[in-house]
Amino acid sequence: MDDECQKLLAEKEAIIRELQEKVKELEAKLKSYEIREVYKGIIPDDVLEEFVKLPPEQMIIEIGRYLREKGSTGQVEAKKTVNDVRQEIASVEEEVSKAEKEIKKQYQP
Repeated sequence: MDDECQKLLAEKEAIIRELQEKVKELEAKLKSYEIREVYKGIIPDDVLEEFVKLPPEQMIIEIGRYLREKGSTGQVEAKKTVNDVRQEIASVEEEVSKAEKEIKKQYQP
């Protein structure tokens, strides 16, 4: 009887370990889906996939690092775009000014 109890107890513990492993896997998948949903369109899926594999603390650090790098790159690109637009506006204003002068010359007696 004692052997049967120990055998049943060992089987029960094995089943519990299996279920705990499955719970961990499902929690990891859930975490992955939640993170993908939050950062969808901000961080590419392949990069997110690598972050999800990390321990939670490290994952947060890496996501922050990635966003900071991306943000600084985005600011540089935005400033460049603003400068390009300003140059185009100045060029157009110059052309308009020249055209106005030509029109005034043509219509003045």
